[in-house]
Amino acid sequence: MLELKNIKKSFGGTEVLKNVGLSVAKGDVVAILGPSGSGKTTLLRIANFLETADGGEMNFEGEVLDLPKVSHRDAARIRRKTGFVFQNYNLFRNLTALENVTEGLRVVHLGDLGHELSGEQLAPLRGCDTLLIPVGGFYTIDAETAKRVADAIAPRVIVPMHYRHGSHGYDVIATVEDFLRLYPADEVHCLDGSSFELTPDAPRGVIVPKFMG
Repeated sequence: MLELKNIKKSFGGTEVLKNVGLSVAKGDVVAILGPSGSGKTTLLRIANFLETADGGEMNFEGEVLDLPKVSHRDAARIRRKTGFVFQNYNLFRNLTALENVTEGLRVVHLGDLGHELSGEQLAPLRGCDTLLIPVGGFYTIDAETAKRVADAIAPRVIVPMHYRHGSHGYDVIATVEDFLRLYPADEVHCLDGSSFELTPDAPRGVIVPKFMG
């Protein structure tokens, strides 16, 4: 059950929402209709804590929240039980419609992993969106072991880490090239910057951000 009561929102001197209410029971399919600029999107953004209401309250599954005073922790907790598809929807093609609205990005960071994972350890990691995995060997797994682990997890994107780059790192630690050569060239993407955005159109495979040493 989701219920919004007396929702108020203004932008500057323009009152967009004035004491608006909405009630949606489990299993309901509800359409909110109105001309452009009437506050439809603003109401939905408030319901998902993407916009802060000036006034009003939410009743979500029996829990009543004063919307202008909702904490970040409470907002994050309730968001885990809801889904939101934006107007410019940016859906992930590898997920079903249900998965797109019920699952967030799953990032697996294997830290200083120094051994192969068992089937039981691999099970909850399979199919994640991004896998950060050590590849340099010595005190972590080496390139070939990392490839076997990555193949078992089958992520959308692999980001290698803990490898030697130029003068950065001990000679006994391998460079990233030992790992990259285990993949077809068209699955390896070396970036010009140190960050990337995981969008529906982002390339699959191994992504190597530019080393900023």
